[in-house]
Amino acid sequence: MKSIFSLFLALILILMFSISTFSVVIDGVDSGSEWDNATAYTLINGNSNCGIEFGAVKVKFDAPNNVVFLCFMFIDPKLEQGNSLAGVSVSVENSHPFVINMISTPQNVDIDRYHIDGAMSIDQNNGASCEMKVGIKSGLPRALNVSVRFFQTIMNSP
Repeated sequence: MKSIFSLFLALILILMFSISTFSVVIDGVDSGSEWDNATAYTLINGNSNCGIEFGAVKVKFDAPNNVVFLCFMFIDPKLEQGNSLAGVSVSVENSHPFVINMISTPQNVDIDRYHIDGAMSIDQNNGASCEMKVGIKSGLPRALNVSVRFFQTIMNSP
Protein backbone atom coordinates (compact mmCIF):
# COMPACT_ATOMS: atom_id res chain seq x y z
CA MET A 1 0.00 0.00 0.00
CA LYS A 2 2.84 2.36 0.87
CA SER A 3 4.58 1.72 -2.46
CA ILE A 4 1.38 2.32 -4.45
CA PHE A 5 0.89 5.64 -2.64
CA SER A 6 4.53 6.59 -3.35
CA LEU A 7 4.15 5.66 -7.02
CA PHE A 8 0.91 7.66 -7.25
CA LEU A 9 2.56 10.67 -5.61
CA ALA A 10 5.56 10.42 -7.95
CA LEU A 11 3.26 10.33 -11.01
CA ILE A 12 1.42 13.42 -9.80
CA LEU A 13 4.71 15.28 -9.29
CA ILE A 14 5.96 14.27 -12.75
CA LEU A 15 2.72 15.49 -14.32
CA MET A 16 2.89 18.78 -12.43
CA PHE A 17 6.42 19.49 -13.66
CA SER A 18 5.75 18.35 -17.23
CA ILE A 19 2.76 20.65 -17.72
CA SER A 20 4.00 24.09 -18.61
CA THR A 21 1.86 26.88 -17.33
CA PHE A 22 1.35 30.15 -19.13
CA SER A 23 3.07 32.65 -16.94
CA VAL A 24 5.20 35.71 -17.32
CA VAL A 25 6.71 37.23 -14.21
CA ILE A 26 6.22 41.00 -14.44
CA ASP A 27 9.57 42.07 -12.98
CA GLY A 28 10.96 44.20 -15.81
CA VAL A 29 13.62 41.63 -16.71
CA ASP A 30 13.47 39.58 -19.89
CA SER A 31 14.89 36.32 -18.58
CA GLY A 32 14.42 34.68 -21.97
CA SER A 33 12.49 31.50 -21.29
CA GLU A 34 9.33 33.23 -20.09
CA TRP A 35 9.06 34.88 -23.52
CA ASP A 36 9.53 31.67 -25.53
CA ASN A 37 6.99 31.42 -28.36
CA ALA A 38 6.20 35.14 -28.12
CA THR A 39 5.69 37.10 -31.31
CA ALA A 40 8.39 39.77 -31.73
CA TYR A 41 8.18 43.02 -33.67
CA THR A 42 10.97 45.51 -34.40
CA LEU A 43 9.73 49.06 -33.82
CA ILE A 44 12.95 51.06 -34.31
CA ASN A 45 16.10 49.90 -36.05
CA GLY A 46 18.66 52.61 -36.71
CA ASN A 47 18.21 56.35 -36.49
CA SER A 48 15.15 57.81 -34.84
CA ASN A 49 14.02 61.29 -33.85
CA CYS A 50 15.46 60.62 -30.39
CA GLY A 51 18.58 58.83 -29.15
CA ILE A 52 17.06 55.36 -29.31
CA GLU A 53 18.82 53.13 -31.83
CA PHE A 54 16.73 49.99 -31.39
CA GLY A 55 13.25 49.26 -30.07
CA ALA A 56 11.22 46.06 -30.11
CA VAL A 57 8.26 44.40 -28.46
CA LYS A 58 7.44 40.78 -27.66
CA VAL A 59 3.77 39.87 -27.37
CA LYS A 60 1.94 36.93 -25.79
CA PHE A 61 -1.82 36.50 -25.57
CA ASP A 62 -3.68 34.67 -22.82
CA ALA A 63 -7.14 34.63 -24.41
CA PRO A 64 -8.93 32.58 -21.70
CA ASN A 65 -7.99 35.25 -19.14
CA ASN A 66 -8.38 38.27 -21.49
CA VAL A 67 -4.75 39.27 -20.96
CA VAL A 68 -1.98 40.41 -23.29
CA PHE A 69 1.63 40.37 -22.10
CA LEU A 70 4.03 42.91 -23.61
CA CYS A 71 7.80 43.12 -23.27
CA PHE A 72 9.22 46.36 -24.66
CA MET A 73 12.98 46.66 -25.15
CA PHE A 74 15.01 49.63 -26.31
CA ILE A 75 18.65 50.64 -26.62
CA ASP A 76 20.05 54.16 -26.29
CA PRO A 77 23.85 54.64 -26.08
CA LYS A 78 23.33 57.51 -23.61
CA LEU A 79 20.99 55.56 -21.29
CA GLU A 80 22.56 55.05 -17.88
CA GLN A 81 21.70 52.32 -15.41
CA GLY A 82 20.71 54.75 -12.63
CA ASN A 83 18.28 56.66 -14.85
CA SER A 84 14.97 56.33 -13.06
CA LEU A 85 13.11 58.64 -15.47
CA ALA A 86 13.46 56.56 -18.65
CA GLY A 87 10.35 54.60 -19.44
CA VAL A 88 7.57 53.50 -21.71
CA SER A 89 4.18 55.08 -22.31
CA VAL A 90 1.53 52.74 -23.71
CA SER A 91 -1.98 53.45 -24.93
CA VAL A 92 -4.38 50.54 -25.53
CA GLU A 93 -7.34 51.06 -27.86
CA ASN A 94 -6.94 54.88 -27.62
CA SER A 95 -6.95 54.87 -23.81
CA HIS A 96 -5.11 57.44 -21.74
CA PRO A 97 -1.41 56.51 -21.71
CA PHE A 98 -0.14 54.15 -19.04
CA VAL A 99 3.41 55.21 -18.07
CA ILE A 100 5.95 52.83 -16.60
CA ASN A 101 9.44 53.81 -15.54
CA MET A 102 11.90 52.76 -12.86
CA ILE A 103 10.16 54.68 -10.07
CA SER A 104 6.48 54.37 -10.92
CA THR A 105 3.88 51.74 -11.44
CA PRO A 106 1.19 52.26 -14.05
CA GLN A 107 -1.84 54.10 -12.82
CA ASN A 108 -5.09 52.58 -13.96
CA VAL A 109 -6.78 55.68 -15.33
CA ASP A 110 -9.53 53.56 -16.87
CA ILE A 111 -10.17 50.88 -14.25
CA ASP A 112 -13.52 49.97 -15.77
CA ARG A 113 -11.85 48.80 -18.99
CA TYR A 114 -8.28 47.71 -18.11
CA HIS A 115 -6.05 46.31 -15.44
CA ILE A 116 -2.38 47.17 -15.96
CA ASP A 117 0.67 45.79 -14.18
CA GLY A 118 4.23 46.59 -15.20
CA ALA A 119 7.87 46.87 -14.23
CA MET A 120 11.03 48.12 -15.87
CA SER A 121 14.79 47.59 -15.65
CA ILE A 122 17.87 49.15 -17.23
CA ASP A 123 20.94 47.02 -17.87
CA GLN A 124 24.63 47.91 -18.02
CA ASN A 125 24.64 47.85 -21.84
CA ASN A 126 22.44 50.94 -22.32
CA GLY A 127 19.35 48.83 -22.78
CA ALA A 128 15.97 48.85 -21.06
CA SER A 129 13.24 46.23 -20.69
CA CYS A 130 9.67 46.93 -19.68
CA GLU A 131 7.24 44.08 -19.05
CA MET A 132 3.51 44.71 -18.92
CA LYS A 133 0.41 42.69 -18.26
CA VAL A 134 -2.70 44.28 -19.72
CA GLY A 135 -6.02 42.80 -18.68
CA ILE A 136 -8.88 43.86 -20.94
CA LYS A 137 -12.07 43.51 -18.98
CA SER A 138 -14.38 43.39 -22.01
CA GLY A 139 -12.32 40.58 -23.59
CA LEU A 140 -9.54 40.52 -26.14
CA PRO A 141 -10.58 42.03 -29.49
CA ARG A 142 -9.67 40.35 -32.78
CA ALA A 143 -7.13 43.11 -33.43
CA LEU A 144 -5.55 45.07 -30.61
CA ASN A 145 -4.56 48.69 -31.23
CA VAL A 146 -1.56 49.58 -29.04
CA SER A 147 0.66 52.65 -29.38
CA VAL A 148 3.95 53.07 -27.55
CA ARG A 149 6.32 55.91 -26.82
CA PHE A 150 9.80 55.30 -25.43
CA PHE A 151 11.35 58.05 -23.38
CA GLN A 152 14.92 58.10 -22.20
CA THR A 153 15.33 61.30 -20.22
CA ILE A 154 19.05 62.03 -20.09
CA MET A 155 20.35 62.61 -16.60
CA ASN A 156 22.73 65.50 -16.04
CA SER A 157 25.97 64.80 -14.19
CA PRO A 158 26.87 67.20 -11.36
